[in-house]
Amino acid sequence: MTEAAIVLILVMVATLAIGVPIGWGLTLASFAAIMVEDMPIAVLVQRMFTSMDAFTMLAVPAFLVAGDIMAGG
Repeated sequence: MTEAAIVLILVMVATLAIGVPIGWGLTLASFAAIMVEDMPIAVLVQRMFTSMDAFTMLAVPAFLVAGDIMAGG
């Protein structure tokens, strides 16, 4: 395992152990792994944009809207 992966796992387990919500724990663990990896911010933003620029990701908002409509009905 790489050093960044070990940091990611350790920070995630530590945040869950002290009672931090899962979303914040994932954010903190990802930020710590990125800092250990020493990745430039421009590369990070580019990877985030290209991963979200997928046709299959188009279904996610539709499912959220459908769930909201069903919850209201």
